[in-house]
Amino acid sequence: MGYRPDIDGLRAVAVLAVLFYHAHLGFPGGYVGVDVFFVLSGFLITGLLLKAIRAGTFSFLDFWERRVRRLAPALMVLTAFVALSAPLVLLPEDLTDLGGALIAQPLLLSNVYFWRVVQGGYFGDAPEIRPLLHTWSLGVEEQFYLFFPIALALLHRHFPRRVGLGLSGIFLASLTLGVAWTPVRESFSFFNLPTRAWELLMGGILAWWLQGARAPLAENLRVRQVLAWIGLGMVGWSIFFYRPDTPFPGSAALLPCLGTALLLLANSAGPLTWVGRVLSHPAVVRVGQISYSLYLWHWPLVAYAFYLGVGGSLEARWLLVLVSCLAGYASWRWVETPIRSKRILPRRRAMGWLFASYAVLAISSGQLYLQSQGYPENWAEKARPREFRSRTHAVDPLSDEARPTPMGSPRSESPRFLLWGDSHAMSLAPLLHELGRSYGLPGLQLTATSSAPLLDWGHEMPSWDKSPEYKKRWRELALKTLEQERVGTVFLSGYWSSYGREGFAEDLRQTVRHLQDRGIRVVFVGDFPSQPGVNSRNLRLVSRWPWLAPHPATPEDHRTQNAKVHQALEGLPRSEDFVVLDPGPEILGWQSLTRDAAPLYIDSHHLSDEGALLLKSLFEPVFRQMQDGR
Repeated sequence: MGYRPDIDGLRAVAVLAVLFYHAHLGFPGGYVGVDVFFVLSGFLITGLLLKAIRAGTFSFLDFWERRVRRLAPALMVLTAFVALSAPLVLLPEDLTDLGGALIAQPLLLSNVYFWRVVQGGYFGDAPEIRPLLHTWSLGVEEQFYLFFPIALALLHRHFPRRVGLGLSGIFLASLTLGVAWTPVRESFSFFNLPTRAWELLMGGILAWWLQGARAPLAENLRVRQVLAWIGLGMVGWSIFFYRPDTPFPGSAALLPCLGTALLLLANSAGPLTWVGRVLSHPAVVRVGQISYSLYLWHWPLVAYAFYLGVGGSLEARWLLVLVSCLAGYASWRWVETPIRSKRILPRRRAMGWLFASYAVLAISSGQLYLQSQGYPENWAEKARPREFRSRTHAVDPLSDEARPTPMGSPRSESPRFLLWGDSHAMSLAPLLHELGRSYGLPGLQLTATSSAPLLDWGHEMPSWDKSPEYKKRWRELALKTLEQERVGTVFLSGYWSSYGREGFAEDLRQTVRHLQDRGIRVVFVGDFPSQPGVNSRNLRLVSRWPWLAPHPATPEDHRTQNAKVHQALEGLPRSEDFVVLDPGPEILGWQSLTRDAAPLYIDSHHLSDEGALLLKSLFEPVFRQMQDGR
């Protein structure tokens, strides 16, 4: 099989789909570009192997040397870049995670490592914390290259007339496993060879068939035109209409893989189809030629940008595409091509020593990051993760042991106040605990994540909505606490804007009336302003990179966020037994979201301990009144 420019064109489609997907520039199914690569790799490798085996010139060492020359040099440089730059960018816990990835890399186990550590699969937790996450696909390919030549050689030697049957059997077994396991073990199916091998084998079976067929179907140009358009449509549909929540790979992966196979078949003989001519355009081919290096370099650059919080704007994302292309071209021009063509390191032994050195470097640096736990001493004390949310005390209403947590003064008298609410209330816990101790007032904390401090919690919340049984038990626990403890003041704190939809106002009124009827003063604590562009990492990064500090929310942002909440409060007149404390104006007055390297938020809408303590003056009047017996 001679050089086919349309295959480089398909590589270009695949890598650009992945690049634009990762850069958040559309293409919601762009991740299927990896599946296109798998089919292409299986097609090309099987064709080369069959040709050498049939000619009697096949050598395992020669094959693996070519694979190492093709894949290793650019990967080595990229890995060295990530290993050296990561301590400047990643927080300790993420640098520790990278240590494991660096060790797995030269052992050809990247995919296995990420399967084990990535919570929620490839589309689960924030991918930008792992700058080598994309190497999982190389792990799959490398493992395939390790075992497939042996299997193919054995099939050809012992069952020369049954090679296609043998390949088809392995293909069907892998496909069946992938389809069966994706709904129940999606993470395993996504990352591992047993459930991905069929994609490479689809290309391999096509290569075997084309080499043996005397009169391929593809010789008819009209038929080939139709096949090419169908194949392009299948790949295009996957790229534009698949989403991260599409169960994958499973049966969904059949569409882009079959489409790729049809495009390969359609342009396998005779004049190129119209689609083949487009794919063979010199500009498209050049992108395909650098596709491997482009794939390697784009993700660490994109991941770093989003990790640092500087990749959000449209201009920044397009700049990432440009920089990725430049880095990919440089890697292809000065690393990948010279070594693959043997202009550099022509001897096998020299190549072996280079790979061994790389393996030692990667494993040793990975081990250092693991043993040091990511060098936490390199970060300001207050920016370390253990400083956050030290007093959460979340309860589980479904547990028979559920009960409120003491806070404030340790005196033995009955509790004077109750903090009731969700994770926003948890954020306030350090402040109320400190004020309780300062004023000699014992209190209780009844908090649970995503749990509204409402007695009639009947209206729907967003995606984290709780079950009816959970809501029932949460209400019962609150009523039981109010009955037994007889507190005089209840602080209602919640992520109110997430509940602020139809029916919320009535739910709030009923709760306030119930408390007031029991002689309890209600202190309604308003929402904390949501901070756009803030996540659990970037405020900690500000301690090292001050220029990364995000801009605080504006008063207009806060008003828009809480419009429905304010409407609900209009029906509740202020009185001695109903007080509204709005932290919004004070927080909006902060010039920065950090103070002495300490983040004041832990994510876009939760205060850190340090941030909560800055609201002391807002809450002190209530505690003085409680101290005075009011």
